[in-house]
Amino acid sequence: MQPGDLMTMMSQMEARGKWRGQRTHRIQRMQKLTADPMLQGLGRVAEETTSKDDGASKSRAKPYNAPGAQRGPTRCNWRGKDKGGNIYKCVNWQFRDPTTRQLHPTCPFHITQCTASHPHGIERIAYPNALALCVMHYSTIYGQEPVSYAGELYVPGVTLSHVARTRHPLAPTSPPTHVRNGNEDAEGEGKDENDGTLDAAFSTAADAARVRDGKEEDDDDDDEEEAELGDEWKVPIEDRVVRKFMEWGSAARERAKERMERAQQERAVHAKLLAAKKKEADAEKVARDADPTVQAARAARYAKAPTVVKAVIRMKANMRKLLTKRQLSEQERIERKYADRKALPGYSAAAIKIQAAVRRLHARRTAERITVATLRLRRDDAARVLQRTFAKVVATKRFRNHYFRSHNAACIIQRAFRYWKLHVNLDEDRRNHAAAVRIQRWFRVKRFKADLRLLHERAIAQSLSIIWTYAVKKIRGMVLQWRLRRIVRAVMA
Repeated sequence: MQPGDLMTMMSQMEARGKWRGQRTHRIQRMQKLTADPMLQGLGRVAEETTSKDDGASKSRAKPYNAPGAQRGPTRCNWRGKDKGGNIYKCVNWQFRDPTTRQLHPTCPFHITQCTASHPHGIERIAYPNALALCVMHYSTIYGQEPVSYAGELYVPGVTLSHVARTRHPLAPTSPPTHVRNGNEDAEGEGKDENDGTLDAAFSTAADAARVRDGKEEDDDDDDEEEAELGDEWKVPIEDRVVRKFMEWGSAARERAKERMERAQQERAVHAKLLAAKKKEADAEKVARDADPTVQAARAARYAKAPTVVKAVIRMKANMRKLLTKRQLSEQERIERKYADRKALPGYSAAAIKIQAAVRRLHARRTAERITVATLRLRRDDAARVLQRTFAKVVATKRFRNHYFRSHNAACIIQRAFRYWKLHVNLDEDRRNHAAAVRIQRWFRVKRFKADLRLLHERAIAQSLSIIWTYAVKKIRGMVLQWRLRRIVRAVMA
């Protein structure tokens, strides 16, 4: 496992202790993830860092002024504390509601309830923002969800107020090599590349993760497995957490090395300046004491001066001598103190015990922070899975709605077409029936006229009686047929 490998969600560092989330092909909403500022402070025992550096970096935080938001007359009253004991404060201005003109005691980032009106009670703010609005109202105004922060310690405007105690004065910078490696004969060998309490804790955490996952401790095998994975998304969460901690440990180790070198250079320059100042003071004192004019003037001044003035001058001279002596002997006193301390019986055993206790403490803190980082990564993975599932459900719902709308429209069109076709067929049947009736009537009239003409001709040829009888019979038959047709037509209609 290489320390330089980072997980895909943390690819670029904006500032110390802050990371910017990168948009991937599976994430729909940008999430701003921020690292715990105390994670880099774990190595302060091994790095010999002081609280002034972090305090100076945090004190440069400026209040956040959101466009369109109205600020109050004073600063935010929020105070917070992390697991390491550091106390944080907020330098933002108090929030004034633009609608009700109500003044809140905190800034909009630390307000927990939405300031807009809700028809069903009160809505909590899931993502802190500069307008103190819930996700629904914020999305209504800007068309997107607000930026997600890792916690209330990471919103804009939060600065470090008081730093916890850093290191014990008797705690060594790193354990002995033979104690760290478990070999009593390796005292003269070179230092391990993973030197320092923080690195030992990181190595222990990495070994524990490998053993828990059933992996070997050989780094070459880990490199081959990661090369076979190819996609960083498929790397287990524990491995990604260990990579992140090792990366932070490497950066912390480099900073500690630079600070130690700078401190050594400053101590050397300070020692040279003290030696030169002491030499110059001795030479000036010898020259002043050897000058007879100075001695005569001093004796005359003392003879003329009153007793009180002489006492004051003598006290000031003694004080200057005492301060000069203390300043010149400071370096010797410190060196003598450390030499006496190392000469005490059982110093090595006490130092090893203290460092073991410090190492256990940092191991516990590292385990806690590994757990927190693991939970955050799992939360991010669960959020990605939930977003992917939600997108799939929304797509399925949209497809179903579109399909059913098309199906309903097709059913309505087909039903209307059938109704129209039925009405057209009925109208055509009515027209055809009326035309057939008219044709039949016309044909019957024509045939009746032809029959009458034929009967007239037969009547001329035969006698009137025969013609009359036949005509009456024929007319009666035709009348019966006409009545029968009329009845049938009425029944059919």
